Amino acid sequence: MYLSDNGNTPPEEWELPLQTTLDEEAEAQLDELVGQSVLSLSVWTEPLVDTLGEELRLDEFDELEEVVDIDLYFENHRVLELYSAMVYRSEDEPNVQGLQRITELLSRLVEEGIQLVEIAEEAESGAPIFIFESLKRGEPLLIVADGWIVDTWDTLPEEDELE
Repeated sequence: MYLSDNGNTPPEEWELPLQTTLDEEAEAQLDELVGQSVLSLSVWTEPLVDTLGEELRLDEFDELEEVVDIDLYFENHRVLELYSAMVYRSEDEPNVQGLQRITELLSRLVEEGIQLVEIAEEAESGAPIFIFESLKRGEPLLIVADGWIVDTWDTLPEEDELE
């Protein structure tokens, strides 16, 4: 697991092909990840939405402290970058809150082995729900993201300990 701070590149230099809707093309791209195991992850210490907050007039959003940006590195050399993501242990529980709790949960599950088993669509917003399952315990994990990018990776992020 790698912690980073999303703040190294000025916003004017960002060229993000950010997906925000589940159209046919996006679904086909995401379907490549279903059945794949996650090898590593990065949790960003400062979500992109915080960095863009003033520019996007996000002062009306109440849930900013509950969202994180997560990069998930899959065994097929694809990386799923999730933006403004909320993490749930199950659909019946409230979202996991706090960067440290989210990071500890994700790190533990990735270390034990976790696989993307399904991508559903959130009824109200249409946002994708990424449904993972622990290979060791069968424990579910749901991540709902407002935006995402699917890309390829050449090397996994460096391992850093959360202090």
